[in-house]
Amino acid sequence: MKVSKHNNRLLIEFPTKKEMTLTMFRMSEFSEGKDGIKGKRFSCDEFIDKYSDEEGNIDYFAFWDGFNIPKSVISKFQSIFQCSERERKVIRAIKDLPEDGYVICIIEGDKMALRHELCHTKWYDDKEYREHTLSIIENMQKSLRKKLTKCLLEADYIDDVIDTEIVAYLTAFNDEDMKDIFPNIDYREIEPFVELLNNLYNGKP
Repeated sequence: MKVSKHNNRLLIEFPTKKEMTLTMFRMSEFSEGKDGIKGKRFSCDEFIDKYSDEEGNIDYFAFWDGFNIPKSVISKFQSIFQCSERERKVIRAIKDLPEDGYVICIIEGDKMALRHELCHTKWYDDKEYREHTLSIIENMQKSLRKKLTKCLLEADYIDDVIDTEIVAYLTAFNDEDMKDIFPNIDYREIEPFVELLNNLYNGKP
């Protein structure tokens, strides 16, 4: 894995999606997982039970393109879990990161995933940016916001992160996301908000 530090953010780039998700899945679910997992010590059996369907299928390890986790959450994770060697590599890498920092993980060279995850850190770090983005999505038609929310919940996002995920997906927008995450939403419905959020992220008036 490749590690680079940018102020209070540590970027970790993995060679494959498999390596990234196997390294980060427990820390990510501890940070913002489903009820019964988030903020608690859980076993792999409990994780599989939460994320597999009745046929035993689980698409978790092929789904996520990136992760964004506060260092403070990883520090807490480290204190209650017996960490794997993969997880220990991440913990060693963040040793000098300030406690209010963030760990961003992507597959090497995935610029769209990096933009998505940086959008999350900007949301949490910059109150003015967060308030402006909330104002934009609150001006959506209620029916559109409801459809976006429904799609994200069906993709296993939790209620607590819906607003920041709407902002991040529309800021780091691509056709694959529309097909996978928002299959029943016409691009023309979200196009004005994509433009507004991208201009805001890029610092344009």
